[in-house]
Amino acid sequence: MKKVYIPVNRDEFWQRHWSEVKEDVTELKNVNEYPLHLVDKYVDKEKRIIELGCGLGRVLKHYHYKGYAIEGIEYDKYCVDRLKSEDKNLKVERASITDLPYKNKSFDIAMAFGILGHLENDMEKAFLEVNRVLREGSLLAGSLCYDNLGRMIFRLINFIKRLTTKREKHFYTYLFTKDEIIQTLSRFGFEVLQMKPILSREVLYENLFFLRKRGQKAPHRLKRSGEEYYRLNWLGEFAYEIVERYFPYQYTFAISFLAKKVKDVN
Repeated sequence: MKKVYIPVNRDEFWQRHWSEVKEDVTELKNVNEYPLHLVDKYVDKEKRIIELGCGLGRVLKHYHYKGYAIEGIEYDKYCVDRLKSEDKNLKVERASITDLPYKNKSFDIAMAFGILGHLENDMEKAFLEVNRVLREGSLLAGSLCYDNLGRMIFRLINFIKRLTTKREKHFYTYLFTKDEIIQTLSRFGFEVLQMKPILSREVLYENLFFLRKRGQKAPHRLKRSGEEYYRLNWLGEFAYEIVERYFPYQYTFAISFLAKKVKDVN
């Protein structure tokens, strides 16, 4: 695993980010955009689900309003307060993934997108807690940042930014290879069933302006629900089709995984 540092404090970034999101969506229009595609077919109304690090609740609300038994935890008090004031029926608590307020073997499915690999000193505690609250045979769906050419460029850009701005470096995430994902999950009692690169038009849209569709007027909140916000022109769509077909693991910034709990780990 490699460590990535950035010249931005993550806590400050997320506080600013959440305050700028005026409202979040209640349904994800494209589950392939958000890494739900691996676990979505296993979700049913007989299963108890937990989302770890639910933010402002787009995944939580996506399943809650479809009638599923889903609960969420979030460390950021601002997000929890907003969700509770928005809908008192949403089951959300302020808690840390390293100290979950649930009994052993409480859940059938856990979702942990964009959180596990971002814990510099507490990743092991987090995996142990997730293992503890899942029943044997239960599923863990999550994502981890991927070590590839794109991330190498990302690390180089941030290294240059730190040198030129003289900003303090802050831990951002661990980078994993596919083998390291399998090994890490196995170490904490999980067997990987499937892995898939998370692909999005966002990378092309945000970094190559000439690939954007001209005159796009989609509201910014669509950014929270799927691909509809990131509309590309014909050249952009062609470029996306090429990377999607031939270079998915070099284009992606993260890997989604679906794993089954096969044993308890203390």
